[in-house]
Amino acid sequence: MTRSAMPRMVPGLVTLAMCAAAWATPPLYQVTVIGGLPQTPPVGTLSYPMGLGRDGRVVGYAPTASGMAPVNWRGGLFAGMSSPTLDRVFASAVNNSGRIAGGGYRVNASGQITESHALLWTGGIAADLGTLGGHNAVATSINSFGDQVVGYSTTAGESQTLAFRYFGGSMHTFTTLPGATQSYPYDISDNGYIVGAAVAGSPAKPFRFRNWAVEALSLPPNTRTGAANAVNNIGAAVGTYEIDLNTGAYAAALWRVNGERVNLGNLGGPLAYAVAKDINNLGQVVGTSLAPDGMGPFFWQSGQMYDLRSLVAPAFAGIRFLSASAVNDNGAIAASALINGRSTAVLLVPLAVTVPGPGGAFILVLAGVIATRRRRSVLD
Repeated sequence: MTRSAMPRMVPGLVTLAMCAAAWATPPLYQVTVIGGLPQTPPVGTLSYPMGLGRDGRVVGYAPTASGMAPVNWRGGLFAGMSSPTLDRVFASAVNNSGRIAGGGYRVNASGQITESHALLWTGGIAADLGTLGGHNAVATSINSFGDQVVGYSTTAGESQTLAFRYFGGSMHTFTTLPGATQSYPYDISDNGYIVGAAVAGSPAKPFRFRNWAVEALSLPPNTRTGAANAVNNIGAAVGTYEIDLNTGAYAAALWRVNGERVNLGNLGGPLAYAVAKDINNLGQVVGTSLAPDGMGPFFWQSGQMYDLRSLVAPAFAGIRFLSASAVNDNGAIAASALINGRSTAVLLVPLAVTVPGPGGAFILVLAGVIATRRRRSVLD
């Protein structure tokens, strides 16, 4: 799971996790506005979320006067992150111990990217992971234990873009689809599932990799392209595929462990368009879809897609939500919303869920549960 590492379940909460997939109705969410970095607000967007930790830590990026800087937010506070002398730096994913994977770009006077670096932050200090011989590399995901990072890098002469796993202090390549000249891994699970997209003589196609074996994830007949964006610990992957090149229609997809492909649906906009961005270990999926009133975030579980905007508590109903990027195993969601005319990161935390109980259903309020997890999940 790209943006939601598997939690170490505390006693008494295992039952909650096992029941989550069977929740009859989705939870209701409260919203915290993250905003931008503590600086004079630049013109344009304030912040973009990309990753979400089990403790509610949101990582991503925000514009600055000189370019772009990584966002590392938790509990109302922004933590500092060092970086090499790069113009645009971002954080892609965060794991259970607070280590963060990401990258940065150097641009010339014309705004063109001249090189990129794969970065790994430990305690806010950045390490450059190097490249596979070229001038460009990006780290996209990190597992819960922090011992493996995935990403992609160019080779000497920028002739190929290869997938890598970084462990033991160096990058190790792995093969994706046969004949691929460009491979882009987007996520790694705690037990070694890796998903992404690869180009092998045609537009990108989705793949799933584990134990040195790669699987081409199925697409409908005559589908031109697709990608897998996230995977959980049982190997269930989510992503998207193109429905129609001419109209720009896309479908949100889930690929089960047995390879079965499921179309997750969409929010009913004038064009069929949906992209699944993340899946947690409870089988909950978030992403973005075109709705009748424009783009909006979706939440999917147990075979049904919901407009995430309809699931926020009434006090937050006036916020215009744009997209959802990540979901963790507590059910919290990192999303984007339009605040004062600017796109900014927000965190949605479930208030309550309906859980089947003896003799009927009862309401389990999650506020105390989440507080307990946080007290027992102090960052290393």
